[in-house]
Amino acid sequence: MKNKNNSQETFLQRNVQMMISSVVNKNKQKIVYVMFTEDEKKVEIRIPDFVVIKNNGFSKEEIDNLVVYCKVNKEQLLKRASKISIMDAFLEKH
Repeated sequence: MKNKNNSQETFLQRNVQMMISSVVNKNKQKIVYVMFTEDEKKVEIRIPDFVVIKNNGFSKEEIDNLVVYCKVNKEQLLKRASKISIMDAFLEKH
């Protein structure tokens, strides 16, 4: 039987990249899309309902870990997304 903590620690030490969209207002709800990539694998998770929009290559266990990460860090992710300027991102300003 796998030790879940060891599995999680190993997962967190990998080179998984995260990208966050700006806030999208849809039906009077603020939505943020978070994409995680690792090599050729990609998964996109929608916040605030934590629905997996797209997955290409991540296992169910990996996705479960990423959804937990999004849930635990929901407020921080929403805050970061609210600071993203689409125009600055387009012009590559930081």
